[in-house]
Amino acid sequence: MKGQKDFKGGAASGQGADMDKAFSQDSQKSLSSMLGKLIHLCFGLMMAGVLFICLFLQYIDYGRKGIEYKYDYVPNNILAVVLGGAAIVLIYLLLHLFLDKRSSKHESLFFVCLSLLLFLLQIKLVFSYYFFTDWDVNVLTRLYILKAETGPHVDAVIADYFSTYPNNLFLQWMLLTVSEIPSMLGIAGREYEAILIFLCLINQLICMLTFFLSRRLFVRRSLAWLSWLLCFLLVGLSPWTSIPYSDSVGLIFPMLFAFILYGLDAEKAAESSSMIEAEGAFAGSGRFGSCENSACFERFECFSKVRLHRTFMIVLLGLLAAMSYAVKPQAFIIVIAAILIKLTDTAEDIKNHKRHKFKTLIFAIILAAFGFFCGMQLCDRAGQSLGIEVDEEGTFGLTHYIMLGLNDREMGVYDQEDYDISHNAADREERREANLRTTAERLKRMGPVGLIKLFVRKTLTNFNDGNFCWGGEGVFYFKMRESDGGFLDELTRDIYYNRTMEGRYYKYYDFICQSVWMGVLLLCALNMLPAKKEGCFGRAVQAKSSEGISASGSLSQADISCLSSKPYKGFAGPTSKADMNLRISSVLLLSLIGLIVFETIFEARARYLYIYVPVFCIAAVMGLDKLMKRGHLND
Repeated sequence: MKGQKDFKGGAASGQGADMDKAFSQDSQKSLSSMLGKLIHLCFGLMMAGVLFICLFLQYIDYGRKGIEYKYDYVPNNILAVVLGGAAIVLIYLLLHLFLDKRSSKHESLFFVCLSLLLFLLQIKLVFSYYFFTDWDVNVLTRLYILKAETGPHVDAVIADYFSTYPNNLFLQWMLLTVSEIPSMLGIAGREYEAILIFLCLINQLICMLTFFLSRRLFVRRSLAWLSWLLCFLLVGLSPWTSIPYSDSVGLIFPMLFAFILYGLDAEKAAESSSMIEAEGAFAGSGRFGSCENSACFERFECFSKVRLHRTFMIVLLGLLAAMSYAVKPQAFIIVIAAILIKLTDTAEDIKNHKRHKFKTLIFAIILAAFGFFCGMQLCDRAGQSLGIEVDEEGTFGLTHYIMLGLNDREMGVYDQEDYDISHNAADREERREANLRTTAERLKRMGPVGLIKLFVRKTLTNFNDGNFCWGGEGVFYFKMRESDGGFLDELTRDIYYNRTMEGRYYKYYDFICQSVWMGVLLLCALNMLPAKKEGCFGRAVQAKSSEGISASGSLSQADISCLSSKPYKGFAGPTSKADMNLRISSVLLLSLIGLIVFETIFEARARYLYIYVPVFCIAAVMGLDKLMKRGHLND
């Protein structure tokens, strides 16, 4: 008993010392902390530059300028950013007043019920205004329409399209599979409606993931609700939900990847907690087999379950990464960002002589690579099952999209002449040489100044549209459905239809979206502000450490509830939650930096940002949180 008592006392003393040491370490000197601050600064500066271009250079010519309007009309961005920014701050203050000091006992249940109601409402809205569009979407819908009418059939148009863009094969398989669900249920002629319901489901899931991830990132509930509200306004109510293409389907991948990644970090904390407590229980018993109770064995059992679950989740992340790349290559940028942040953490661990973590990283890489390989095989097999013969020599490669992005004549957007250059090439090698030759000629002709001007115009194409160029593709309103004359049909068409079909209220809806989007860009720029620690991750935690750890060598239950995330019970030290938040915020912002660079180099399109809008919303709330903390407005 004496040995057991001495062990407990030593453990308590050691744990307290470790915690004091952890609290006293200057986090500013850690590589991860420095990188996180650098990422926040770089992202904030980039968004400040984007906002400056959108506010003061919006009237110059740029690709797809004003294409969504029937008349010569461009929203006033200065007015939009003032109204949008002020409205977002006001809404936050109201949410803070009514939510942060009230009980959150049934909050999750309420939110799920609200999301279900909004999902049903969204289906009703989409069914009232949807139509059939041209461009790539028409090809994707062509296959299951032909299949429904004449049985399995692939015509020349489909074969040529997928030879040129084979990356859409897996997307085609997904849409075709969903369209077959009604016939499996004995409902004929509802293929397109099934796809629309599927897109509405993805849309609402994204809004929910945005809320739940924000709920874990931010101490204040009001910030999580604000993230959800911004996402709902820009994505949940967006008419892009009615367009079955990679933008509306690929929307799910970045946020789902980030949510699972955060869960893995939380479970890693739980794993460390279970292992430490189990080792303490075994050591305290004097020998392995003489525990007076089963608590030590339960700890090891919990540790084993957590590790098994983490293994499965790492494989799932690899699988998800492969699927995201197959549906929308831009969605893979967040995977690259996560890998870079993880490598930085590992380099810091090695520097601090924690070489055992390098072995853990190697094991995780093997698991993720296995999941990625299985995912790529799944996507390839799914595409092959369509029975479409793809001519690999006709595929457009990376050089084609670089050539498009450097087309100063069309200001970085799609150009038929560029398409013809690539399409008329006999094989891949000839196409690559033609693309590189044309790209080199354009770079030489533009020079550094011309290249900067092109990048400014492309920035406007990408960012200066809160509706993400809705209506700006091909013959957008290709085949219209007859209205039933009902109130909802007429109202939604007056709100969402634009260009030659422009409704009475579209300008007002568009300005609201533009104002919200400009407000989001403004708040994103605030990420350049230095962080000021507050709440459970800042002054409150340091105050606890200065008071000392209790005699038992552990924090109080209130501290643990503050520092641990709700769905993942476990605690790996007083800074674990702050570290997790720093890592995931760095991943999110780094992915947005990568997206901006990607769209600056390659073909410009506002809708290419659409799948990252929920991430932009969270980044905006991060900036607002910094502003509020520095101004003590949260108090």
